[in-house]
Amino acid sequence: MRPLSRLLLTLLLGAVFVGGPARGDTGAPAADHSTEAIIAPPPPTDRAVHPVTVAAGDDANLVAPDWPSVWANWDYSPDGGTTWIRVENDYFFSLAHGSTLHIQHTPPVMDGYLFRVYLDGSVGIFQSDPGRLTVAAPAGTSQLVNLSARAWVGDGANALFAGFVVAGNGAKGLLLRGVGPTLSEFGVNGVLQNPRLTLYDSASRPLDSNARWTDLPVPVVQKVAASVGAFALPMTSTDASLIWGVAAGPYTIQVNSNSGESGVALAEIYDSETWTSTRLVNLSARAYVGTGGNILIAGLVVGGSGQKTLLIRGLGPALAKLGVPGPLSRTTLGVYDSTGRLVASNSGWGSSPIYAAAFARVGAFALDANSADSALIVTVPAGAYTVQLSGDSGATGVGLIEVYEMQ
Repeated sequence: MRPLSRLLLTLLLGAVFVGGPARGDTGAPAADHSTEAIIAPPPPTDRAVHPVTVAAGDDANLVAPDWPSVWANWDYSPDGGTTWIRVENDYFFSLAHGSTLHIQHTPPVMDGYLFRVYLDGSVGIFQSDPGRLTVAAPAGTSQLVNLSARAWVGDGANALFAGFVVAGNGAKGLLLRGVGPTLSEFGVNGVLQNPRLTLYDSASRPLDSNARWTDLPVPVVQKVAASVGAFALPMTSTDASLIWGVAAGPYTIQVNSNSGESGVALAEIYDSETWTSTRLVNLSARAYVGTGGNILIAGLVVGGSGQKTLLIRGLGPALAKLGVPGPLSRTTLGVYDSTGRLVASNSGWGSSPIYAAAFARVGAFALDANSADSALIVTVPAGAYTVQLSGDSGATGVGLIEVYEMQ
């Protein structure tokens, strides 16, 4: 236990003697020490916050210099000490007013951040020198290899859109699918009976389209589908498929009805050439978000070995600025592993500077302060995951799920 200050000790002793002298006391007047100075201890020899190195996605603890304090305020600087931001308890930080600051699931965007602390106690206030947080990249060779998005598909803006960005040099081979009828074999009701799949480039120019997968060379499609682990399509189904090699850049696929009806459909993007230097670095899905089984559900697969850090966003209000009609007014975002265990969830990104820095790092557009859009940064091992976007408090409308590779 740290020694009590002289002032606090005087108050405690005074409380003992209130009401008269204690048994055995002579009653003689006590010496007057009221004018004695309170002597503060010398500053600690080590004045800096202890530097910490942590793997991305792991928890970290930053420890203040040894100083008798009852209150602490932590600051962090993302730019080497030019700008300082006060730490508040949120998704990333806890124990913000203690001598040990806890960081949960440390994101790679915090690599190189400086931390300092103000300690306030009975002996005065002490400001530490800053300490550096180093965030090491996850080990392994993991990468995004698959996105699938399931939603209710209607007309116009209520079509199902899935976007992807290819980075690197050379072409990337992909299997693209728009599945409707075959979903009934998995217990899905109200499926889209006649889906059409269209691939667009970054200028929204259509590159190719298909409304029946058997219009392609069937043995080739079946071989590629088996190689990436996609479920087989019946020969008689009207599901759609495309096999394409694309250069680096952004692309979009659209799944809508080929005959004017509506229903539940699945858009799928598979990397069929995971051995090349080009890779998928961003995947997204946009569709109408209803309630119950008609929320927007996206599946993603991290292939390879080791861990992957991802920025995942669930957007609704932000779509209004992009001219999307009827956007979701409030969002709830959840990430689940292959066993159905909730990995993380969020209902509003909270204007966190950490998230804002992550958006800028991956090239995602900024969100309005205090918007009801959601965001998460997760570090996960290779495997299959599900992302669910629903309306907070039963809201419905058009929503967007985005998945960005961070490290």
